[in-house]
Amino acid sequence: MTSTEDNVLYREATADDKTAVIDIRRNVYDGIDYLEAYYDAFMAAETITCYVAIFQKQVVGFCAAMLLDGGKTFSPRAARVSPMVEGTGVYFALKNYAARQSGAKREALTASDINPNIRKESFKNAYKFVLTRKFIRYKIDADVLKSLQIPKLTGPVRQIDRQAFTEYMTTPVTSGYLFPAGRVIIDWVPFRLLPENFPVLESFEGNKCRIFSSMTPITPTNGLVTINTMYKTSQLKYHCNIDIYGTKVDSLKDHMLQNLTQIKEADCDTTSLIVYTPMDFDTEYLDKLFIEFGLPRNDWIFESLPSENVLELYLYEKSII
Repeated sequence: MTSTEDNVLYREATADDKTAVIDIRRNVYDGIDYLEAYYDAFMAAETITCYVAIFQKQVVGFCAAMLLDGGKTFSPRAARVSPMVEGTGVYFALKNYAARQSGAKREALTASDINPNIRKESFKNAYKFVLTRKFIRYKIDADVLKSLQIPKLTGPVRQIDRQAFTEYMTTPVTSGYLFPAGRVIIDWVPFRLLPENFPVLESFEGNKCRIFSSMTPITPTNGLVTINTMYKTSQLKYHCNIDIYGTKVDSLKDHMLQNLTQIKEADCDTTSLIVYTPMDFDTEYLDKLFIEFGLPRNDWIFESLPSENVLELYLYEKSII
């Protein structure tokens, strides 16, 4: 008797596969799936190749293979399989196929602590742990967002371009403070602090990504960098990821106000928000700021997610054989 996996065809995805890919599985990532918003950009990106799994003439799996570090690292994005083949090995077979086709030497994988796969012995034996970050989930209702009064900012927080950001990555004293593990994770994508990644960062997520900084040349180990990525989702109108780097919270209020301004100006509609921080970051102060803004956490959590307030994001790597 042959298994489902034995009867699955793997091939490169095309623009014509978009509808079938989106229909593979609804409510992926608990209502904040980004694939529909990103699919066309994935197709056009020089550093991304997408793959699908075909079973009984149906598209039952998808994985976008993003190449980082000058092509040396494969990072899977938006991977998913249909419920009809779940648990048959198709998910891992598709991801492994994409990894081999990429020609990369290693895989870099981000996962949350609610992912059951990371607790398997086979996973622990294959992957090397690199770093952990915390994340906190909020939801901003449309009416609250419309009425939110954001004061005019007079502090040091400013929007910066990718060139300024790459200078932070390459200046030892600044990168040591902001990125002590030698990695920067933006919207779940892990980058090494390498010149090869600068062109990727320059075109990263098209116009979806905004970077704010309160760093100065006089104080290279003080201040914060926040990176704001917004996209439309399958359930709420928008989702926003805010990645925080640095631990000195003096400028955190102005950073959050800058980011909330971006959210408010987008469309003033209900928005889910996840804030990612270093492990030693003062998340209690972050919560207090949101309460001060009139945006207390109101648990947009879906049924499949636990009720813990603070979750963890892990980065793993393994060699591709």
